Amino acid sequence: MSAYIQERSPYNWEGVCFAMHDERCSAEYWMYPCGDLFTISVTNILYRKDTTLTFQQPDDYVGVFYYDSVEGVDEETQLPIAVGRVAGHIGTGQPYTATYRGNVPIRGVAINIMPEYCDRVLASKFPGGYRRLKDAFSCLNDNPEIPELLLVLRQIQNCRAEGPAAALYYESKVNEALSIILTKSGEPKRPRVSLPADDREKLFQMEAYIHSHYAEELPLAHLASIACMSVSKLKYSFQSAYGCPVSEYITEIRMRQAQHLLENGVDNVAQIAGKVGYLRPSSFTKAFKERVGVLPKDYRKSTSGPR
Repeated sequence: MSAYIQERSPYNWEGVCFAMHDERCSAEYWMYPCGDLFTISVTNILYRKDTTLTFQQPDDYVGVFYYDSVEGVDEETQLPIAVGRVAGHIGTGQPYTATYRGNVPIRGVAINIMPEYCDRVLASKFPGGYRRLKDAFSCLNDNPEIPELLLVLRQIQNCRAEGPAAALYYESKVNEALSIILTKSGEPKRPRVSLPADDREKLFQMEAYIHSHYAEELPLAHLASIACMSVSKLKYSFQSAYGCPVSEYITEIRMRQAQHLLENGVDNVAQIAGKVGYLRPSSFTKAFKERVGVLPKDYRKSTSGPR
């Protein structure tokens, strides 16, 4: 029987990295713990077949996470695991069970914050205590499009600092993430049209399909058939639920995957363009510049993190 072994981390030599490579999966899990205050983790796992896992949650913590690749279902709610957007989580102390789709990478980054962090670090600066912090994290799922928070998570993922510099960097980024979350929780929520539960579930299924097939052509008629809706109903329902057109959402997914490849891979821009669904590199470069604000080659230079 295989087991996780501790090994040198491909992410950062600070912290601890556990790995498993056998016929069932290829897995790397890196964690940077700061005592009983907070933990930062990076996950990169590929199961060979559908796998159901149960995790025992700590009694009380708040977390923010982002998966740029995952396909799975929360067994309690039967909802897809959030992918391509920032999400919050409140620990309950109860077991958490999820089923993950085989041969789909589970790739993401997370920050988990314990009550002690609020008591020791934030008490003098943060009125409302841990209860208000929990309320703020619960609001993340009502406002998942927070690009500045996603940037912080990506910077954490790409950090290569060591020793005291790493400790200072990670603590500063945790505080920055908290500041963004608290600020966003105080903003008015964007009004959304309430959709029937059956329509929401169909949109979740279509969203999961987009995340698995973003490198292919995704005509609206095909997506509408997956969602069991007419094209006009799909356009209205998706805009109501996600606050943007389907085409814009697909572009966002492609750009986020391109960012990951630019940050972590060695493929050139033309190769990356093909991997995220663009036949012409020039079209990809134009879309990337419009969406991210810089050319792909310049983005690659700017995302190495402190060293």
